[in-house]
Amino acid sequence: MDLPTYAPLDLRPDDVFASLVIDRISDLFWIRTTAGTLSFLPEHHSRGYDVGRAGGGPGAFAEYVHKLIASDGQDTAIGGLPHGQHVDPHVLAWVTSQDANRTQELTLEQLKAIQRR
Repeated sequence: MDLPTYAPLDLRPDDVFASLVIDRISDLFWIRTTAGTLSFLPEHHSRGYDVGRAGGGPGAFAEYVHKLIASDGQDTAIGGLPHGQHVDPHVLAWVTSQDANRTQELTLEQLKAIQRR
C-alpha cells in the first residue's frame, strides 16, 4: 500500500543549516541542522529531487543548491530562483554528474567549492 509522505516547506524557525545529505540508498535528500537534527529537504508538491542524470529532478535540486549557496545557507525554504535568474552552470553540471550520484554529506563550504569548479 502506498502512503503519502509530506516534505516541509522550510526548516523550523530555530533550525540552522549545517549540511546537505544525499542518501542514495533511500533516494532521499536531507538537511542536517547545527543541532544534528535531520530534516527532509523542503520540496514542492510532485517536484522531487534527483542527481546523476539530466531532467526535472536534478534541475530542481540544482536550483535548491544554487539558492542555498547564494543565501549563504540562510534560505532553506522551497521555491525557485528569482525571475530571470538561472542555475549556476557548475552546480548543474555537478548535480547531473556521477559525482553527485552517491551517498554523501556536504557542508556549505563544500557546496561553494563545487560552484567554483
